[in-house]
Amino acid sequence: MDPIQDEFRLTTLEQLELLSGDTRIRILQASTKPATVAEIAEHLGVPKTRLYYHVNQLAEAGLLVHVDTRKSGARLEKVYRAAARKFGPSEELLDDIDDPVQAAKATIRAVIDPSIPALEAALARQFDGEELAMDIGRSMGRLTQAQVRDVQAKLAEVVDIFRQRDTDFDTEGDTYVFTFAFNPASEGVPE
Repeated sequence: MDPIQDEFRLTTLEQLELLSGDTRIRILQASTKPATVAEIAEHLGVPKTRLYYHVNQLAEAGLLVHVDTRKSGARLEKVYRAAARKFGPSEELLDDIDDPVQAAKATIRAVIDPSIPALEAALARQFDGEELAMDIGRSMGRLTQAQVRDVQAKLAEVVDIFRQRDTDFDTEGDTYVFTFAFNPASEGVPE
């Protein structure tokens, strides 16, 4: 079996939009090593019948790859693996975008939306008195282009450290999400 790719370049807006669902993101995270739908469902703590629709969508889009078939009793089960450890837009996707607003919204949904339910739940637990290892915040500041490049390099280092951690569902520990946006402020933002 071929090793998992480090990065998968999205070539269609539909692929990008598939990454907007928390369930689909969790399926991809749980399948960095080959797994059946039953194994993924057990890891996620959901009924496997709830996952088939999402698994089929991801597989049809090429984001999840059918890598093997296992016999389970009298049935055959497909074994899937994520197409890559990380996903990002390809140059051709960016070049072929007819509606930049739709593409921007799809990107935001793919990056931010899946984090919202987990963040809301964690904050509720924290407000209820549970001590959790988490950070949330927002900052604004004026930066020169050199400073922007420096911040981007440091963010890339942090992301690389995070990605290098073992996130397979066979390992011990809690699952953490690292979501960020580093962007120019909108026009008209007060100084």
